[in-house]
Amino acid sequence: MTDDQEFEEILSEIGVTDDDFMYVDDEQGDDYDPGATTKIRLKREPFDGTIIRYLEVTVTPEGNDDGSAKMSFEYEITSSKVENVKDLETSDEFNEFVGKVLHFIIIRSFQTGEYKIGSDSNNDTEESTS
Repeated sequence: MTDDQEFEEILSEIGVTDDDFMYVDDEQGDDYDPGATTKIRLKREPFDGTIIRYLEVTVTPEGNDDGSAKMSFEYEITSSKVENVKDLETSDEFNEFVGKVLHFIIIRSFQTGEYKIGSDSNNDTEESTS
């Protein structure tokens, strides 16, 4: 099995595809921060149209009882069609989906070698490749 096939198998197990989210170009927005991660618009029902931004993301190698890595993250909801955003923030289904999207993005970054969330139009930033 090639490396690419292994990555595709892992991505398939996550249960998220490129069709479930898209990066949002918000350079024109009032809250634009060139140092922040790119906003992500969720496209899977029932969360379609909700826009999030990942904040702090940490991965602890062998952090789980079974020896697998443990991922922790924070996010903010920047807009949503849902009237009460608190309902989303406390929804297990929503939080699991947002975690799967992040997992997908991280695995895809290892596959492609692009270690960032979204595109980077600012050439002044450094990118880690190790």
